[in-house]
Order: sequence, then C-alpha cells, then structure tokens
Amino acid sequence: MVWRIGNGASIRIKENKWLLDQCYRTVISPLPNIPPDAKVSSLINSTSCAWKFDVIHQNFLLHEAKIILSIPLSFRLPSDCLIWSKTPSGLFIAQSAYKLLACDASTNNTSSSNPNPQKSFWRGLWMLWIPSKMRHFVWRACNEAMSTMVNLFRCHIANTDRCMVCNAQPEDFLHAVWGCEALENVWSQLSWARSSVVIPPGDFSNLFAHFLQVADALAKKAKEGEDFKVWSEDISRDIAPLVASDVP
Repeated sequence: MVWRIGNGASIRIKENKWLLDQCYRTVISPLPNIPPDAKVSSLINSTSCAWKFDVIHQNFLLHEAKIILSIPLSFRLPSDCLIWSKTPSGLFIAQSAYKLLACDASTNNTSSSNPNPQKSFWRGLWMLWIPSKMRHFVWRACNEAMSTMVNLFRCHIANTDRCMVCNAQPEDFLHAVWGCEALENVWSQLSWARSSVVIPPGDFSNLFAHFLQVADALAKKAKEGEDFKVWSEDISRDIAPLVASDVP
C-alpha cells in the first residue's frame, strides 16, 4: 500500500511510502533542514496547486527531486488516500496479486534473456547472491543517492563539492570508489579490475554494469571448465590481500 497525494496534509515526508518508484517508496535523502514530522503539504504551493520547485531541488537528492516533481497534482487538492500500487485504479484485485507473484518468479528464472539493457542491469543486481542491504546500497550508489560531497554541496550542507582526500575533483560516488588517486593502491591489488575497464565509466552504474558483465563471462568460463583452476587461483590471489587488509 502506498499514498496517493492529494493535498499532502496526511503524509509524512520522511516516514510514509509516497514516491512513485518501484524500488524505494520512502524518501532516502538526508533532509537536515526539514523537521522529522513535516508533511508533504509543505512541498506544495496551495495557491498554484504545484510543487515548490526550488524547495524540492534544494533539499532532495537529484533522482528523488525528479520523482517528486513528476507526481501529478490535482487543482482540487483532495484528501490523501492509501492505494494498492499494483493497479492503475489503486484498487486491489486478485489478478494483480497473481501478476506480482508471476513477476517475482520470472525474476528468479536465470535462464530467461532480456532485450532491455536497463531492465537486465537491475535484474542482474537483484539476483546477486549478496545480503539485501548490500543490494540496496548498490542501488542507492547507482542512483547517486549517497552522502557524497557533490550531494552535500547541492543540498547546502557542505561548502564545497571537492573530494576531501585528493581535493582535485568533485566527489560523486564514482570518484569516491574508483576515480580518486588515493585508491590506486587498493585497485592495483585486483589485477583484472583496472585492465578490464577500457572505456572510462561515466558514472558508478556504468562501472557496476561492466563488472557484472565481467562476472558473467568468468562464470561461463568456470561452468564450461575452461582454465577453471587458473581462474580460481587468480581470483583467490587477487582478493586475499584485500580481505587481509584494513581497507573499509
């Protein structure tokens, strides 16, 4: 169940599910300047029946600001209401529950191919055999929903967007985990990582998508038995120093 926005008076900005996003319905932006009990109505101009564009862009992460501004508002500003998010009407029907179960089943079917690269990317992420909190962490990183200097500066929390380690470039998430010169010694311990990235990634989602492709290729080789022993020894050798180190 999610909230359908009318006048926003019944919906808490930080606690309730009201975003039109399939992965995250609740707000994940830091929002230091917005009180914990603030309502969505504080983001709506009741005179023009429109979102407060400047307030939203100043306080929310970029991808969440876009999601909020895409939510349509009625000129009547009716009361907010809870709806079933899996049907256009907002009403629960048994067929929608069946489709939801069928969708989950198809997501778990690793043999099916997907012609949509974006959908395939997210499917590859959610199917990783890692704790769910790590999948959510990667999802936030791919959407630039992290407390990087770029986002903190944009939300007027920091005075600069520069990386506090190298002070050479703005710190988005890609820079924080890949581009900063201070990370050279870390990545040099993984011989396949730098050498496999021929084209510089535009953002973290590009980098992660590339690593997913590399992982798929290695998995196919291992499954076919091609140089499996050499491959496993190389991976073990590369990962061991990182496991033994104090790198966070």
